[in-house]
Amino acid sequence: MVVPRFFSPCAPVHFWCTLSLFALAPAGCGYAGDAAFPKARTRVVADSVPRYANRVVVKYRTGTSGRQIQSFAQRFALRSLRDVSSIGVSVLGLSGTQTVDKSLAQIQGAPEVQYAEPAFLFKLAPVARSRKPSGVRRLAFSVDDGSVNRLPDEVPWGFNRIGLNQVRAVNAGSSQVVVAVVDTGIDLSHPDLTQQLVPGINTLPNASGPDDDHGHGTHVAGVIAARPYQGRGLVGIAPRCRLMPIKVLDREGKGATDDIVAGIVWAVNNGARVINLSLGGTGGSRALREAVDYAVAKDVLLVAAMGNQGENLQEYPAGYPGVIAVGASDESDQKAGFSNTGSWISVCAPGENILSTLPTRPVYVVKNEGKQMYYDWMDGTSMAAPFVAGVAALLRAQYPNSSAQAIKQRLEKTADDLGSAGYDEEFGFGCINAARALRGS
Repeated sequence: MVVPRFFSPCAPVHFWCTLSLFALAPAGCGYAGDAAFPKARTRVVADSVPRYANRVVVKYRTGTSGRQIQSFAQRFALRSLRDVSSIGVSVLGLSGTQTVDKSLAQIQGAPEVQYAEPAFLFKLAPVARSRKPSGVRRLAFSVDDGSVNRLPDEVPWGFNRIGLNQVRAVNAGSSQVVVAVVDTGIDLSHPDLTQQLVPGINTLPNASGPDDDHGHGTHVAGVIAARPYQGRGLVGIAPRCRLMPIKVLDREGKGATDDIVAGIVWAVNNGARVINLSLGGTGGSRALREAVDYAVAKDVLLVAAMGNQGENLQEYPAGYPGVIAVGASDESDQKAGFSNTGSWISVCAPGENILSTLPTRPVYVVKNEGKQMYYDWMDGTSMAAPFVAGVAALLRAQYPNSSAQAIKQRLEKTADDLGSAGYDEEFGFGCINAARALRGS
């Protein structure tokens, strides 16, 4: 979601998903430390979109030498905070007397610069729906033998809706397929998730590992690939696949566009075949677009939430070409009231009353949104996107030589048509159907 606005995970929220982000900006894979990356100072621009007041994102022209870059930085009193070398983007800190607007006006005219843009902030918005009453523990612990080749007798409605019961016995994914969850991180100690984890990263400034201190990312991860531990727990869509935790949002669901850009690029460079982006914003960032294009060029499948404002509002990265943009449907095959619409939507998936994993300790959604630890229901296009990412992972396991674009087209072609006949702006090609997608018809 951009304008420059921010991104938001896709549970009904202020922006999309359960979180709401704002416009994205380029980022690199490592920060320079506390001194080089001072605490962010934010302000509100004309359209009320928060952004960092002490840094900008720059892409240098091809062929610019290191000496030229150093001279450029000295000329404008800038300091390097982060580089995303794979796409040639840098984040630069401003001096205390500089303003973003003035700096951008000066920098854009420099011969070394291809483009410069603000580093926008994004924030997850809370889900404004009542909690589904009781039954979490009973349903969560309904697997009797721990098998990932079967579903429990009582299956969450979303799994039934996409026909997962018809395919689970023959395809539960593959350990060769890694799905990156670019989000608030993943609870690294959750018993239903620890078996699937591969090394990840935290791209936030001065941060440590990708453990989830918010809750959103853990919920998303469980839908994709939760795997029961010793016969008890939830089973996700692709429990034999691997999960890569990419933390780009902090404990309050806040982050910056360059954090997201850095997370996407790191995931691509470290073996992710599918990337789930249950976040977005309305302010098209060129750096974010370059990160998306980089992933597409590397044959990585990107799945992104449409957003939760319930409007015809284009958010990003869902609005970029090559991305599978996912809307949310409810238990009656109607569009979820919060789900955004638009001509860029690809498909829809279950997004209301979605049961999944939550951190095993008190985190933001537990303390501030009343969620239970271990398991609970959440709503949003943030929850719909991982249904698609999970089925995409099954397809990458079954058809390892198929391109990401071919898998995107297969998911669209085999979706169950909803709403108006044929493609429409509320459901796209329809609700994904795992059984038909794996058969190809």
